Amino acid sequence: MKREWLSQLRKSRGLTQEQLANCVYIDRSYYSQIENGKRNPSPSVAHSIARILNVDPCKFFEGQTNHKDSVFQNASLENSSFDLNELNFGKLLYLYNDYEKYYRNILMFLFSNFNKKGYCVIIDSANNCNKIKIQLRKKMAHYDLLSHFTFINNEEFNQIFFDELAKTMSSLMTRFERFNPPILMWSNDKRYNNKDWFNELTIYLKKENLVLNYKELFLVRSYIAPELSSDIYIKLMRQYPYIMTDFELVVSPLFDQTKKRILPSLFIQENL
Repeated sequence: MKREWLSQLRKSRGLTQEQLANCVYIDRSYYSQIENGKRNPSPSVAHSIARILNVDPCKFFEGQTNHKDSVFQNASLENSSFDLNELNFGKLLYLYNDYEKYYRNILMFLFSNFNKKGYCVIIDSANNCNKIKIQLRKKMAHYDLLSHFTFINNEEFNQIFFDELAKTMSSLMTRFERFNPPILMWSNDKRYNNKDWFNELTIYLKKENLVLNYKELFLVRSYIAPELSSDIYIKLMRQYPYIMTDFELVVSPLFDQTKKRILPSLFIQENL
């Protein structure tokens, strides 16, 4: 469906399609398809257009509960040179600095998965979960919120937290065993812990004869960037194929599908 509101806002600013496309560093043809409702913008492009037109970026995805394209399909983030179709499943590391941008990005991901008739598991503090719920309620029916979203408080990484998470994932995997909808698991981790809850969850589910399949699961792990040390940065970059900041998404330069470590030169190794 054509985004008449977008066309009207653009014209009210006295901008042509080409001028607005140039402002956000995309092709005019790509912008034209966004305005005509033939394609969805990526989160980054949606933010950029929304900033220029002074509108909520989530408006790009309102009322789209049955479209074929995901928010990532056939689109690219700024400074990203790969096909974002790959991000319909897999693992992504999000290192953020700004809470406002954190909220905008998580909402983009949640609406994208909801529009694909998927299920979302949000693991965050009680305060953040409430803020996210408030924004979701503005855009969807109460029934949709209850049937497509689960919120888990992670303020205490204890047995109660793990039991609730394990119960949720076991229930989802059993419930969706036949038709396998896309599942987005978004976790905002307060701190890095060597005893990783996701690894523990994988082991638990395996004992229950349930296996997490990355062809249906998209895992996002987010951390406050300044609170991570450089050695943890490197460790995480080896574990995740994609890395996102508040402004861009790139392929991790250290991730290796073969699990081989990328080592420094012999000269550097001799001095370690």
